[in-house]
Amino acid sequence: MAPRWASTPTGRSSAARVNAGIDGAFSVFNFQSPTRPDSLVNFGQTDLPLLIEVVVVIFGIGTILHVLMLSLLRHRREFGILRSIGFLRRQIAATVAWQAITVVAVGIVVGVSIGLALGRLVWNLAASEFGVVAVVSTPNIRIALIAAGSLVASCFVVATPAAVAATSPAAPLLRSE
Repeated sequence: MAPRWASTPTGRSSAARVNAGIDGAFSVFNFQSPTRPDSLVNFGQTDLPLLIEVVVVIFGIGTILHVLMLSLLRHRREFGILRSIGFLRRQIAATVAWQAITVVAVGIVVGVSIGLALGRLVWNLAASEFGVVAVVSTPNIRIALIAAGSLVASCFVVATPAAVAATSPAAPLLRSE
């Protein structure tokens, strides 16, 4: 025969009071079923990837400008020699432009290929650690647009350094060293 619990004046049985006391004692621990973290699920729907792309583009343009300006400063004598043997202003500007385009093209080829390979490798390692499916989605059109945009941006960035190199007279450039 099962034990019977006595009723209290409030109408609650002793078992109900004990269960309420246990629930109250363990209310510090939040025993809930696992929920889906909406902030992580919706992470790709935020503007953060676009913000990162914009920051990378700004730093890329700054890097190209820095490389070109350093190259122009270091190769002043060569530009002076080219001017003295008959290069025209547009030929000097074209030389600087081709240097910028070559640097960007090599950067795109090496950077995109290494970036895709390392990104895929790191994602596969992270996905196996978290126990999620390691599906890799490569936005080929977006990568191609970024690469083309980088080449176009380098053409705009090179305009000022090319104009500076093209308008510099040959004599002071040859006297500089």
